[in-house]
Amino acid sequence: SAELRLVHMYPWNRFTDLKDAIGRFHSLGAANVVVGHGSEAVMQLIPMMLVEPGDEVIIPAVTYTRYAEVSKVMGARVLRAPMTGYDIDINAVSELMSERTRIVWIASPNNPTGRALTLAQVETMLAALPEKAVLVLDQAYQEYADESQSADGVELVRRGIDNLIVTRSFSKAYGLAGIRLGYALAHSEVCELLDRIKEPFNLNRLSAVAGPAALDDRDWLLDCVKANAQQRALLTKETSARGLRPVESQANFVLLDVGVDADDLFEAMMAAGVLVRPVSAFGYAEHIRVTVGTEAENRLFLQALDEVLPRVRGGLQRTEAQ
Repeated sequence: SAELRLVHMYPWNRFTDLKDAIGRFHSLGAANVVVGHGSEAVMQLIPMMLVEPGDEVIIPAVTYTRYAEVSKVMGARVLRAPMTGYDIDINAVSELMSERTRIVWIASPNNPTGRALTLAQVETMLAALPEKAVLVLDQAYQEYADESQSADGVELVRRGIDNLIVTRSFSKAYGLAGIRLGYALAHSEVCELLDRIKEPFNLNRLSAVAGPAALDDRDWLLDCVKANAQQRALLTKETSARGLRPVESQANFVLLDVGVDADDLFEAMMAAGVLVRPVSAFGYAEHIRVTVGTEAENRLFLQALDEVLPRVRGGLQRTEAQ
């Protein structure tokens, strides 16, 4: 409430208290932290720092679309590494690396598949990086992941690795999407360069104080992560029982192979008052991504699915018969 009375004033543009809080939370120093309006804002700085026209960046064939977009703005050529099923193929990523590579973008857990990389897999990619390249490990969903299955990139930053940038977000597990707060963790020299090119006041007063408050409330975070795991298991079990094929997820969503046109199902579900995400644009024509909600929300989704899916299947069968 004290900050609300000060919103007519610019914040202090170094955001020292916020960086200190994030650094302490991850057992790092404030010099290892860069903050911004969501992790996307920090990601936009990375190609500005590293890419010149004609340079190359590598992304998995199925991943968050912003990596390609922010790279293309700086004139990068975007190379897409084939997937192995729903998993990122680190060998395919490594085979695309060359002296023109400047950034390798990896989300773990990955969006929209929900799959994650192990620490050994991340270390393998780091070892394969060309001299002038950086691995950006986007871990917006890491809080939801099983640590035995998903590498915590922060551990590698603590080792002092200088060709790794880890991005994290307050928009997911912390429930602060509307505040727009994210950050990167990296070697102090990398963070210094990113801070030089960011806009001067790249956070607002409310987000600067919301971050430390959210980090302090660890019990709330643990409760949210526990609830997500329980409800993710519910969605996986119930959709499997309906003959669908959920992809094992380490995030707060589940990718579902529904066996019908995803766009048709999306339209029908939306008409029933439930919004899901078709992922046909990623090459999965019969898949939807479903965000894990409360039990009541998940039951509502399942009820709508039971009503809508037979109609979509019936429409498909009639079309095929014609």
